[in-house]
Amino acid sequence: MVSQTPDLLPPRLLMHDLLKQTSNAGFSVYHVAAAHGHLGLLSYSILTPELLTIRTHLGNTFLHEAAEAGYLAEVPPVFFNKAAFALTNIAGETPLHTAAINGYLNQVPRALLTPETLAACTTLGDTVLHAAAAEGYIDQIPAELITAEALARKNQSGLTPVDVAKLKNHLNQIPPHLRPSESAPVKSYTHHGFPGTSSTPPI
Repeated sequence: MVSQTPDLLPPRLLMHDLLKQTSNAGFSVYHVAAAHGHLGLLSYSILTPELLTIRTHLGNTFLHEAAEAGYLAEVPPVFFNKAAFALTNIAGETPLHTAAINGYLNQVPRALLTPETLAACTTLGDTVLHAAAAEGYIDQIPAELITAEALARKNQSGLTPVDVAKLKNHLNQIPPHLRPSESAPVKSYTHHGFPGTSSTPPI
């Protein structure tokens, strides 16, 4: 593996096809750069939509990696569209789910946070609100999108985002008028469909 950083690589090594090559786990230079906040070192001319077809062994695009590590600010504007943020990994998580789980929804442009994008479900039926509720990041979702309808959606375990928030002791983030009036017990909850979908690649 070349030890130089991307901005120091000689031009002959910055060929687009070479940079698209992947490791045995499916990580390309773009995945690694996204996970470590170095996308800005790569020329925008080689950051094209076709890169979203390159997936890790867990099905992650480089947007998932950036969303997990908190480096969405490094992503070129061309990738901030609903189609790109609707792509799922093997657990059915979109980059929005990944951002919600890790507390980086506040890095996502407001235009991409809509009732439709937040309602996207993982293989376990979890919406983005379920993911945010599990980790205590509901407050990163615009208040007008935290509706009774969105909070009533159940995953495959029959749990709503409110149930998950209650189970994880984050009920205080649910708007007061939408909180349950009773404190009924809630069974256990896991938001990942597959173990190890968190996959920050090594340097």
